[in-house]
Amino acid sequence: MNGIPMTAYLYSMRIFTGVLSAVLLAMGVATWSAPAVGAQAPLTADSLRAIVSGARNVARSIAWMAAADSDLQVRARSLRDDFAHHNEEQCEYLQGKPELCANYDDERLDLLERSAALQQEMRTSAGPLRAARAQFAAAMDHLRTASYAAGVADQKAQLMVCADLNYVARVTACLARTPAVRRSR
Repeated sequence: MNGIPMTAYLYSMRIFTGVLSAVLLAMGVATWSAPAVGAQAPLTADSLRAIVSGARNVARSIAWMAAADSDLQVRARSLRDDFAHHNEEQCEYLQGKPELCANYDDERLDLLERSAALQQEMRTSAGPLRAARAQFAAAMDHLRTASYAAGVADQKAQLMVCADLNYVARVTACLARTPAVRRSR
């Protein structure tokens, strides 16, 4: 794990997941605690900045988790290659001499353990990443469907363009160029 002991890595993932949950909850409470969309007050510059700030924080978390996921994918490809190499070099068990294949069997068990650990790590990391992406999408939906107060209504078209972009990094960069959002920085 790039020099990090597995227990330290899992502990840091547990802490990160807890922090992310708190951030997502705070963002959800701050952003969506208003009445239903039909009765919702128009977005002001301050509420717009709060939504974008929360989305920016979630975007940072998504980027961090996506990088960790990318590392998992690299390790999965490496493990697949190790399995292929292991299976190419079969060991033949001679009658009464199973110790001749002890190294081959040990390698197989090691590969199976690594595979199980990697699969568990992938299952553990997939949930928070999915939740963060859903939270970000909800913030963009909020920007698309909200009514806007007079001070920011002229920026709605630009916000719609930003909210409709495909990649989280592109969306946050686009939102950062919006005048109402820039004023808060």
